[in-house]
Amino acid sequence: MKKIFLIPTALAVAFISGCGGGGGNSPAGVVTVEVANNGGSQVFFAYQDGAGAWQTASPTISGYKYTYQFNVTDASGKYGAVVFCTSNMNGNLFHGLISERNRLYVDCGTPTYTLSGSFNPQYVGVDKFVYWSTQYWQTTQSGSYAFNTPGVPPGTHDIITILEDGNSNDGNLDILNSHVVIDRNVSVTTNTVHNVDFTNAPTADSTSYTWSCGNTNTNSHRVSFLSAGGTTIYNIGGSSYQPLIPSSLFQNGDFWNYASTATSGSATTSFQEFHDQPSNYNCQGFPPHMTQGATFTVVDANLSTERIQVSWNAYSSGLNGHQTQVYKLNEYMFGGSYYWYIHWTIGWLGNNSSYTYTFPNLSSLTGWDDNWYPDNPSSAGKGDLVAYTSNKTTVDLLNLYFDGTAIDGMEYVTASINNP
Repeated sequence: MKKIFLIPTALAVAFISGCGGGGGNSPAGVVTVEVANNGGSQVFFAYQDGAGAWQTASPTISGYKYTYQFNVTDASGKYGAVVFCTSNMNGNLFHGLISERNRLYVDCGTPTYTLSGSFNPQYVGVDKFVYWSTQYWQTTQSGSYAFNTPGVPPGTHDIITILEDGNSNDGNLDILNSHVVIDRNVSVTTNTVHNVDFTNAPTADSTSYTWSCGNTNTNSHRVSFLSAGGTTIYNIGGSSYQPLIPSSLFQNGDFWNYASTATSGSATTSFQEFHDQPSNYNCQGFPPHMTQGATFTVVDANLSTERIQVSWNAYSSGLNGHQTQVYKLNEYMFGGSYYWYIHWTIGWLGNNSSYTYTFPNLSSLTGWDDNWYPDNPSSAGKGDLVAYTSNKTTVDLLNLYFDGTAIDGMEYVTASINNP
């Protein structure tokens, strides 16, 4: 399973909370849900075919991976899938069309390993950075010839290593005159030794470019690099940036991500786009903030089956070629007793001016605990509504979200508002 979302905004806390390995497609008419459950704790899983009754299913277990599959016979391809992880008290609920997405990933606990190695030549007293997945290790210690970093998920990773020019030893990534090594598709299935050879490593690209989107006085700008193997180097620049990765190391599937984010009160909006070549870029326009959050009521009040009902108005970015494709509700209770992440695609919801959704009654299903129902966040928590728009299809957006597969020229917007 790929860890995505690569960009630390609203999509980062989502149906997947970070998994390694996996991938592929389901058979025709079948939805596959892969759950990483390294601790072997209780996992509740249920699915819905169209508007039919919710049903449980048993997984196929291989090591820490629990794989659930179910058929979708609904004429329109609608389905739902819910996973509750007792290991981290996270609930994940997804409603979509099988034509939009037929494979989902959930993290109830992923094993991690140590990645270590040595540097050659043995440079002394310079900053060295080793990036994998969405994490990195760095040292400023004089005489440090090796690295040893825990927390690497299983799978294949692009290991990107930066050696600074020796004029800086401050712990910050300084691009000018640095050298870059990219070792592609390094397999990590156990504690792994991977040595880095800087001999003949090319110099980082320090060409200056600009990125402009929205009000430069109120918007924060960030440029990041995403390798084809899913390794992200966040924030290599802002409204002005240097690409870092030299052209000799480019590979099909590498992208630069350009982001502009603004906050007003409880609303946060981000415009992002992907390009497979660095250049000067201006976005087509910055979208408006979401002005109204979700409202909540309850059904079956004062019963063990008391559940939330959530209503919200449609969001439009007003950008050319964009359609709102996914809505999400992040609900969490104060004190961290549980978290729920609920997703609806526009194919499942339909194009309407407003929406109302009632959390399903799961009480009759084996393995379900009524204490897991999300409560009304207005009284004891938060319910943050998020809308996602893109100039590509819902399939493309979900491929980016779950698999890290970007498209040159792809744009997307996240508009969120906290409630209460």
